[in-house]
Amino acid sequence: MTAFSALQTNVSRDLADPSRLTFDVDAVKDFIQQGLSEIGRISPQEFQEDITPVAGQLKYLLRSADFSSVPVPEIRLVRVEVWDDTPAFRFSVKSKAGQPSRYSNSGWEVWNGSIEIPAWVESYVQTTDSIRVWGYSPYPPVVNDADVIPVSADLELAIRTFCRVQALRKLTSSRVLFKQWQARSNNTDVSLAMLNSDLQVAEQDWRRLSRELRVPQQNPD
Repeated sequence: MTAFSALQTNVSRDLADPSRLTFDVDAVKDFIQQGLSEIGRISPQEFQEDITPVAGQLKYLLRSADFSSVPVPEIRLVRVEVWDDTPAFRFSVKSKAGQPSRYSNSGWEVWNGSIEIPAWVESYVQTTDSIRVWGYSPYPPVVNDADVIPVSADLELAIRTFCRVQALRKLTSSRVLFKQWQARSNNTDVSLAMLNSDLQVAEQDWRRLSRELRVPQQNPD
């Protein structure tokens, strides 16, 4: 895993703009955030979370600490259990999706980034218990330069490839930006035709990595 600042340096080098004369720090950060978001669709982050139950409450926002209490509709759960404070398993809760009828008390459901549990679960859960959930989620945004990008080396390579595609698309679609990059970053020997060829190769690499790194997701219990 790599720190945000180190990944910025790597991306700038990939763009043949190590001094960031064409793509400044903010532009490179935006590329990385977009890449992290795109990777979350292909190979989402697997997570486990323990939720502290509240008496009378049936709805809980998922990963609120990681996403600053903002609902994340893309979160999917695959398993929900109740554990005591030992901690030891007490019982599991089935998903509505696996039940013959999807009425409110038939099982748990995720809606707009929150889990809704059936009323019968709330009546059996004790205040010392935890509602333990497993699922898939987008990657939380990276804020500080010292923050570590929570992805594998393969996914990091995919992010860098995505950033290269985005930058090359900008360069090939704007002659003004291309001229700036060509002069400022000492790339005067690179023609627009060569850059278009580089873009085609980068897009092929991105499509290949997208296929290879795509993770099949489990169905809810």
